[in-house]
Amino acid sequence: MTTTGSHMPGGNTAYEGEGFAYLSPDHALHIIDRQIDRLGSTRTGLPRTVKCWSVSLVLEVPTDRGPLWFKAVPPVFAHEGRVTDWISRLLPGLVPEVVSFGRGWSLTTPLPAELKEPVGHPLDAVADLQLATIGQEDAILALGCPDRRLPVLLADIADLVRRTDLLPTAERDALAAQLGLLDQLCQITDRQAMPATLIHGDVNGENSRWTAHGWMHIDWTDACLAHPSVDLAQPLLDVDDRLSKAVESGFYETWAAQVPPQDLAVIRAVAPVLGAAHQAGTYRRIIDEVGPADDHALMLRLWTRRLTAALEAAQSNCILQGETR
Repeated sequence: MTTTGSHMPGGNTAYEGEGFAYLSPDHALHIIDRQIDRLGSTRTGLPRTVKCWSVSLVLEVPTDRGPLWFKAVPPVFAHEGRVTDWISRLLPGLVPEVVSFGRGWSLTTPLPAELKEPVGHPLDAVADLQLATIGQEDAILALGCPDRRLPVLLADIADLVRRTDLLPTAERDALAAQLGLLDQLCQITDRQAMPATLIHGDVNGENSRWTAHGWMHIDWTDACLAHPSVDLAQPLLDVDDRLSKAVESGFYETWAAQVPPQDLAVIRAVAPVLGAAHQAGTYRRIIDEVGPADDHALMLRLWTRRLTAALEAAQSNCILQGETR
Protein backbone atom coordinates (compact mmCIF):
# COMPACT_ATOMS: atom_id res chain seq x y z
CA MET A 1 0.00 0.00 0.00
CA THR A 2 2.99 2.31 0.35
CA THR A 3 4.63 3.81 -2.69
CA THR A 4 8.14 5.20 -2.36
CA GLY A 5 10.39 6.96 -4.83
CA SER A 6 11.71 10.34 -5.88
CA HIS A 7 8.69 11.43 -7.90
CA MET A 8 5.14 12.61 -7.42
CA PRO A 9 2.26 10.12 -7.83
CA GLY A 10 -0.02 9.98 -10.81
CA GLY A 11 -2.83 12.51 -10.87
CA ASN A 12 -6.26 12.10 -9.33
CA THR A 13 -8.02 15.44 -9.24
CA ALA A 14 -11.31 14.29 -7.75
CA TYR A 15 -11.11 16.73 -4.84
CA GLU A 16 -9.11 19.54 -6.42
CA GLY A 17 -12.19 21.61 -7.22
CA GLU A 18 -13.18 21.52 -3.56
CA GLY A 19 -9.80 22.83 -2.46
CA PHE A 20 -8.39 19.45 -1.43
CA ALA A 21 -4.86 18.35 -2.36
CA TYR A 22 -5.77 14.69 -1.87
CA LEU A 23 -3.93 12.62 -4.50
CA SER A 24 -3.63 15.64 -6.81
CA PRO A 25 0.06 16.30 -7.52
CA ASP A 26 -0.42 19.68 -9.17
CA HIS A 27 -2.58 20.99 -6.37
CA ALA A 28 -0.29 19.50 -3.71
CA LEU A 29 2.77 21.18 -5.25
CA HIS A 30 0.89 24.47 -5.46
CA ILE A 31 0.10 24.35 -1.73
CA ILE A 32 3.61 23.19 -0.81
CA ASP A 33 5.37 25.92 -2.77
CA ARG A 34 3.05 28.64 -1.49
CA GLN A 35 3.60 27.60 2.13
CA ILE A 36 7.37 27.19 1.77
CA ASP A 37 7.57 30.63 0.20
CA ARG A 38 5.53 32.07 3.05
CA LEU A 39 8.08 30.59 5.46
CA GLY A 40 10.93 32.29 3.57
CA SER A 41 12.31 28.98 2.32
CA THR A 42 12.83 27.36 -1.06
CA ARG A 43 12.01 23.88 -2.30
CA THR A 44 15.24 22.29 -3.51
CA GLY A 45 13.87 19.32 -5.44
CA LEU A 46 10.83 17.21 -6.21
CA PRO A 47 8.97 15.76 -3.21
CA ARG A 48 9.52 12.08 -2.46
CA THR A 49 6.37 9.98 -2.13
CA VAL A 50 6.36 8.35 1.30
CA LYS A 51 2.85 6.95 1.07
CA CYS A 52 0.10 7.12 -1.52
CA TRP A 53 -3.10 5.15 -1.07
CA SER A 54 -6.84 5.59 -0.87
CA VAL A 55 -6.90 7.70 2.31
CA SER A 56 -3.73 9.80 2.20
CA LEU A 57 -0.87 11.23 0.21
CA VAL A 58 2.34 11.75 2.24
CA LEU A 59 5.34 13.51 0.72
CA GLU A 60 8.80 14.35 2.01
CA VAL A 61 9.68 17.81 0.69
CA PRO A 62 13.33 18.92 0.43
CA THR A 63 13.93 22.58 1.31
CA ASP A 64 16.94 24.78 1.90
CA ARG A 65 16.20 24.61 5.63
CA GLY A 66 15.77 20.86 5.81
CA PRO A 67 12.98 18.46 4.86
CA LEU A 68 9.30 18.96 5.63
CA TRP A 69 6.47 16.44 5.48
CA PHE A 70 3.28 17.17 3.56
CA LYS A 71 0.11 15.16 4.04
CA ALA A 72 -3.17 15.43 2.13
CA VAL A 73 -6.35 13.53 2.99
CA PRO A 74 -9.95 13.16 1.75
CA PRO A 75 -12.69 15.50 3.03
CA VAL A 76 -13.80 13.06 5.74
CA PHE A 77 -10.42 13.65 7.44
CA ALA A 78 -10.08 17.35 6.64
CA HIS A 79 -9.70 18.28 10.33
CA GLU A 80 -6.41 16.40 10.84
CA GLY A 81 -4.04 19.36 10.43
CA ARG A 82 -6.01 21.62 12.74
CA VAL A 83 -6.30 18.89 15.38
CA THR A 84 -2.59 18.07 15.23
CA ASP A 85 -1.71 21.75 15.61
CA TRP A 86 -4.05 22.05 18.63
CA ILE A 87 -2.51 18.99 20.29
CA SER A 88 1.02 20.31 19.67
CA ARG A 89 0.20 23.33 21.81
CA LEU A 90 -1.72 21.39 24.43
CA LEU A 91 0.90 18.65 24.96
CA PRO A 92 4.16 19.57 23.15
CA GLY A 93 6.11 16.56 21.90
CA LEU A 94 3.09 14.28 21.54
CA VAL A 95 2.78 15.13 17.83
CA PRO A 96 5.14 16.51 15.17
CA GLU A 97 5.49 20.29 14.98
CA VAL A 98 2.92 21.69 12.55
CA VAL A 99 4.41 24.31 10.23
CA SER A 100 1.12 25.11 8.50
CA PHE A 101 -2.19 23.45 7.75
CA GLY A 102 -5.36 23.89 5.75
CA ARG A 103 -8.53 22.09 4.81
CA GLY A 104 -7.41 18.54 4.12
CA TRP A 105 -3.64 19.08 4.29
CA SER A 106 -0.80 19.76 6.72
CA LEU A 107 2.91 20.56 6.56
CA THR A 108 5.02 19.37 9.50
CA THR A 109 8.60 18.92 10.60
CA PRO A 110 10.07 15.41 10.11
CA LEU A 111 9.55 12.77 12.75
CA PRO A 112 12.33 12.69 15.37
CA ALA A 113 14.60 9.68 15.68
CA GLU A 114 13.00 6.56 17.12
CA LEU A 115 14.79 5.39 20.25
CA LYS A 116 15.19 1.80 21.41
CA GLU A 117 13.87 0.37 24.68
CA PRO A 118 10.64 2.38 25.02
CA VAL A 119 9.06 2.94 28.40
CA GLY A 120 5.46 1.87 28.77
CA HIS A 121 2.96 1.58 25.93
CA PRO A 122 1.96 4.14 23.26
CA LEU A 123 -1.54 4.14 24.74
CA ASP A 124 -0.15 5.75 27.92
CA ALA A 125 0.39 9.07 26.12
CA VAL A 126 -3.04 8.83 24.49
CA ALA A 127 -4.63 8.39 27.92
CA ASP A 128 -2.76 11.49 29.12
CA LEU A 129 -4.18 13.44 26.19
CA GLN A 130 -7.67 12.17 26.96
CA LEU A 131 -7.40 13.44 30.53
CA ALA A 132 -6.10 16.79 29.27
CA THR A 133 -9.21 17.20 27.09
CA ILE A 134 -11.85 16.48 29.74
CA GLY A 135 -14.48 19.21 29.62
CA GLN A 136 -13.34 20.47 26.21
CA GLU A 137 -16.11 18.96 24.10
CA ASP A 138 -16.99 22.28 22.44
CA ALA A 139 -13.36 23.01 21.58
CA ILE A 140 -12.88 19.52 20.10
CA LEU A 141 -15.97 19.85 17.92
CA ALA A 142 -14.90 23.36 16.88
CA LEU A 143 -11.71 21.82 15.47
CA GLY A 144 -13.90 19.93 13.01
CA CYS A 145 -13.68 16.59 14.83
CA PRO A 146 -16.71 14.35 14.28
CA ASP A 147 -19.03 13.83 17.23
CA ARG A 148 -18.92 10.08 17.76
CA ARG A 149 -20.17 9.84 21.31
CA LEU A 150 -22.33 6.90 22.38
CA PRO A 151 -25.61 7.95 20.70
CA VAL A 152 -23.74 8.36 17.41
CA LEU A 153 -21.93 5.04 17.91
CA LEU A 154 -25.29 3.31 18.31
CA ALA A 155 -26.73 5.13 15.29
CA ASP A 156 -23.72 4.13 13.17
CA ILE A 157 -24.28 0.44 13.92
CA ALA A 158 -28.01 0.71 13.37
CA ASP A 159 -27.27 2.27 9.97
CA LEU A 160 -24.80 -0.52 9.20
CA VAL A 161 -27.51 -3.11 9.92
CA ARG A 162 -29.95 -1.34 7.59
CA ARG A 163 -27.46 -1.23 4.72
CA THR A 164 -27.62 -4.13 2.27
CA ASP A 165 -24.44 -3.21 0.37
CA LEU A 166 -21.76 -3.64 3.04
CA LEU A 167 -22.15 -6.97 4.86
CA PRO A 168 -23.25 -10.51 3.98
CA THR A 169 -26.84 -11.18 5.02
CA ALA A 170 -25.88 -13.65 7.78
CA GLU A 171 -23.45 -11.21 9.42
CA ARG A 172 -25.94 -8.37 9.15
CA ASP A 173 -28.71 -10.47 10.69
CA ALA A 174 -26.47 -11.62 13.55
CA LEU A 175 -25.61 -8.01 14.38
CA ALA A 176 -29.22 -6.86 14.03
CA ALA A 177 -30.26 -9.40 16.66
CA GLN A 178 -27.85 -7.74 19.13
CA LEU A 179 -28.83 -4.09 18.60
CA GLY A 180 -31.01 -4.05 21.72
CA LEU A 181 -28.10 -5.23 23.87
CA LEU A 182 -25.77 -2.65 22.29
CA ASP A 183 -28.32 0.04 23.18
CA GLN A 184 -28.40 -1.21 26.78
CA LEU A 185 -24.62 -1.25 27.03
CA CYS A 186 -24.35 2.28 25.66
CA GLN A 187 -26.84 3.45 28.30
CA ILE A 188 -24.92 1.62 31.03
CA THR A 189 -21.65 3.18 29.90
CA ASP A 190 -23.22 6.63 29.82
CA ARG A 191 -24.05 6.28 33.53
CA GLN A 192 -20.40 5.75 34.48
CA ALA A 193 -18.12 8.63 35.41
CA MET A 194 -15.90 8.61 32.32
CA PRO A 195 -16.63 11.57 30.02
CA ALA A 196 -16.14 11.79 26.28
CA THR A 197 -12.74 13.19 25.24
CA LEU A 198 -10.55 13.60 22.20
CA ILE A 199 -9.47 10.17 20.99
CA HIS A 200 -6.86 9.12 18.42
CA GLY A 201 -8.89 6.27 16.95
CA ASP A 202 -6.03 4.33 15.33
CA VAL A 203 -3.30 3.69 17.90
CA ASN A 204 -0.87 1.18 16.37
CA GLY A 205 2.82 0.58 15.80
CA GLU A 206 2.94 2.50 12.52
CA ASN A 207 1.43 5.58 14.12
CA SER A 208 3.50 5.62 17.34
CA ARG A 209 7.19 6.00 18.09
CA TRP A 210 9.29 6.35 21.22
CA THR A 211 11.40 9.52 21.06
CA ALA A 212 13.56 11.69 23.32
CA HIS A 213 10.32 13.49 24.28
CA GLY A 214 8.41 10.29 25.07
CA TRP A 215 5.71 8.74 22.90
CA MET A 216 4.88 10.60 19.71
CA HIS A 217 1.73 9.87 17.72
CA ILE A 218 1.02 10.65 14.09
CA ASP A 219 -1.96 10.11 11.77
CA TRP A 220 -4.80 11.90 13.55
CA THR A 221 -7.23 11.33 10.68
CA ASP A 222 -9.57 9.37 12.95
CA ALA A 223 -9.47 11.92 15.79
CA CYS A 224 -12.94 12.58 17.14
CA LEU A 225 -14.99 13.20 20.27
CA ALA A 226 -15.84 9.78 21.69
CA HIS A 227 -15.74 7.55 24.74
CA PRO A 228 -12.09 7.10 25.84
CA SER A 229 -12.28 3.29 26.01
CA VAL A 230 -12.65 2.99 22.22
CA ASP A 231 -8.94 3.83 21.88
CA LEU A 232 -8.19 0.38 23.31
CA ALA A 233 -9.59 -1.45 20.29
CA GLN A 234 -6.65 -1.17 17.90
CA PRO A 235 -3.86 -1.74 20.50
CA LEU A 236 -5.57 -4.92 21.70
CA LEU A 237 -6.20 -6.31 18.23
CA ASP A 238 -4.67 -9.80 18.01
CA VAL A 239 -2.49 -9.51 21.14
CA ASP A 240 -2.22 -12.31 23.69
CA ASP A 241 -4.14 -12.21 26.97
CA ARG A 242 -1.12 -11.36 29.11
CA LEU A 243 -0.17 -8.32 27.03
CA SER A 244 -3.80 -7.32 26.69
CA LYS A 245 -4.26 -7.24 30.45
CA ALA A 246 -1.05 -5.24 30.91
CA VAL A 247 -2.06 -2.64 28.32
CA GLU A 248 -5.57 -2.36 29.76
CA SER A 249 -4.26 -2.01 33.29
CA GLY A 250 -1.93 0.82 32.32
CA PHE A 251 -4.73 2.65 30.53
CA TYR A 252 -7.20 2.34 33.41
CA GLU A 253 -4.57 3.23 36.01
CA THR A 254 -4.18 6.57 34.23
CA TRP A 255 -7.92 7.12 34.60
CA ALA A 256 -8.14 5.84 38.18
CA ALA A 257 -7.85 9.28 39.75
CA GLN A 258 -10.86 10.48 37.74
CA VAL A 259 -13.20 7.47 37.74
CA PRO A 260 -14.36 5.39 40.76
CA PRO A 261 -13.20 1.74 40.79
CA GLN A 262 -16.71 0.35 40.40
CA ASP A 263 -17.28 2.51 37.31
CA LEU A 264 -13.94 1.46 35.83
CA ALA A 265 -14.89 -2.19 36.30
CA VAL A 266 -18.08 -1.69 34.28
CA ILE A 267 -16.27 0.31 31.59
CA ARG A 268 -13.56 -2.32 31.33
CA ALA A 269 -16.21 -5.00 30.83
CA VAL A 270 -18.04 -3.12 28.08
CA ALA A 271 -14.93 -1.68 26.34
CA PRO A 272 -14.52 -4.54 23.80
CA VAL A 273 -18.05 -3.88 22.57
CA LEU A 274 -17.58 -0.11 22.29
CA GLY A 275 -14.17 -0.43 20.64
CA ALA A 276 -15.35 -2.86 17.98
CA ALA A 277 -18.48 -0.79 17.32
CA HIS A 278 -16.40 2.35 16.94
CA GLN A 279 -14.00 0.70 14.47
CA ALA A 280 -16.87 -0.75 12.44
CA GLY A 281 -18.35 2.75 12.25
CA THR A 282 -14.98 4.14 11.15
CA TYR A 283 -14.64 1.71 8.26
CA ARG A 284 -18.24 2.26 7.18
CA ARG A 285 -17.47 6.00 6.96
CA ILE A 286 -14.23 5.39 5.05
CA ILE A 287 -15.97 3.11 2.53
CA ASP A 288 -18.67 5.71 1.97
CA GLU A 289 -15.97 8.34 1.37
CA VAL A 290 -13.32 6.56 -0.72
CA GLY A 291 -14.72 3.11 -1.50
CA PRO A 292 -13.82 -0.44 -0.38
CA ALA A 293 -10.25 -0.47 -1.75
CA ASP A 294 -7.13 -1.26 0.31
CA ASP A 295 -8.93 -3.83 2.48
CA HIS A 296 -11.43 -1.34 3.92
CA ALA A 297 -14.30 -3.75 3.22
CA LEU A 298 -12.38 -6.62 4.83
CA MET A 299 -11.66 -4.51 7.92
CA LEU A 300 -15.33 -3.57 8.19
CA ARG A 301 -16.27 -7.26 8.22
CA LEU A 302 -13.51 -8.06 10.73
CA TRP A 303 -14.71 -5.43 13.21
CA THR A 304 -18.34 -6.38 12.66
CA ARG A 305 -17.54 -9.99 13.55
CA ARG A 306 -15.56 -8.83 16.58
CA LEU A 307 -18.50 -6.66 17.63
CA THR A 308 -20.94 -9.56 17.39
CA ALA A 309 -18.56 -11.78 19.38
CA ALA A 310 -18.03 -9.07 22.01
CA LEU A 311 -21.79 -8.63 22.40
CA GLU A 312 -22.22 -12.37 22.86
CA ALA A 313 -19.48 -12.38 25.51
CA ALA A 314 -21.09 -9.43 27.27
CA GLN A 315 -24.23 -11.48 27.86
CA SER A 316 -22.27 -13.87 30.10
CA ASN A 317 -20.09 -11.23 31.81
CA CYS A 318 -20.99 -11.26 35.50
CA ILE A 319 -20.38 -7.52 35.92
CA LEU A 320 -22.62 -6.64 33.01
CA GLN A 321 -25.28 -9.19 33.94
CA GLY A 322 -25.85 -7.21 37.12
CA GLU A 323 -26.11 -3.96 35.18
CA THR A 324 -28.45 -5.20 32.45
CA ARG A 325 -31.05 -6.77 34.74
